[in-house]
Amino acid sequence: MGDALHSWKTQLVDPNNVLKTWDPTLVNPCSWFHVNCNRENSVIRVDLGNAGLSGPLVPELGLLPNLRYLFW
Repeated sequence: MGDALHSWKTQLVDPNNVLKTWDPTLVNPCSWFHVNCNRENSVIRVDLGNAGLSGPLVPELGLLPNLRYLFW
């Protein structure tokens, strides 16, 4: 889970440093800001609306099978 989000982070321009908690050494991204998980610790929502980010979506996001909402 964290690998998919970190792959995306590496492709984004983050002028406001809103993704600073997206630490790839933490296996579970459920503790990262802007990431919500279900009871099974599976990512279900990423809310980065109004964060001022730019960049592409990455294919690795497809590795998050329970992701239902991506606000960007």
